[in-house]
Amino acid sequence: MTQLSLSMESMLLTSKPHKITDIDALDDDPLNCPTYAKDIIKYLMKLEYKFRVPPRFLKKHPEISSTIRAILVDWLIQVQEHFKLLQETLHLSVSMIDIFIHKHGISLAKLQLLGITCFLIAAKYEERFHPSMKDLVTLTDNCYTVREVTKMEIVVLKAFNFELFFPTPFDFLARMLKVIGDPPPKLEPMARYLLDLSLPDVTLAHLAPSLKAAASVWHSITDSMDDDVWTPDLMYHSGYSEEVLQGCMQRYAKLLLRAEHSSLQGARSKYSSKRRFAAISLWPVLGNNEVVKSAAAQSSG
Repeated sequence: MTQLSLSMESMLLTSKPHKITDIDALDDDPLNCPTYAKDIIKYLMKLEYKFRVPPRFLKKHPEISSTIRAILVDWLIQVQEHFKLLQETLHLSVSMIDIFIHKHGISLAKLQLLGITCFLIAAKYEERFHPSMKDLVTLTDNCYTVREVTKMEIVVLKAFNFELFFPTPFDFLARMLKVIGDPPPKLEPMARYLLDLSLPDVTLAHLAPSLKAAASVWHSITDSMDDDVWTPDLMYHSGYSEEVLQGCMQRYAKLLLRAEHSSLQGARSKYSSKRRFAAISLWPVLGNNEVVKSAAAQSSG
């Protein structure tokens, strides 16, 4: 059993330690389902291990390189921002793309077709109003037809046996922010930026969404609260120790330091909006934070 699996099992099987805050006890918001919140999180953490790709899954599909995948994902970030859709739509679509490639493969000529089809399916699942096939086809410069998207949609749905509920990092992020209580204004947009910024990076694709969410919160705490402490409350409610999160956090740090000069500008451009995201991607401290630099120096790759 891997270290990550041990971390998940420890959360699922142990009772609440002494002095750990019960964040659901005083929650009277029915939308948060406080009575069932712990059970929901446990279920999601079990489910996320069902829908994961193995490390280096692209090696079996040499026609689809990590660079080509990154370009597609970066483009999808721009598509999501263009339509102002939910983060869940974006991350669900990328998970579907990766799992489909891992299990069934895809030719390079049809990769973007797979991308917009998974994006469309995810939007239908998550959004009240989803983009039309015609609008999505237009964004590909009409490289495909509506008929081709319809056919690919049937292929994808059958490949997943119509099971479309894949946990995303955002299923866990809100609960971790709830543990902090009253986080600084920049903490949540920072965590969201890290999750989007890292989405094109295939080296993180195999990690559990809950782990990526926890690492984004920990990293954001160091950037916005001058505090690198991963508290017992955060450890318990996330299910992860600092040791388990270290590698993901270091990778986030390296991506942050490279972001300004990267050819992939989808996430950075999206989070430069002052009105929606407090222009978090342009925050000067990101390039000068000693904690970030130190963490990036320890990251490989």
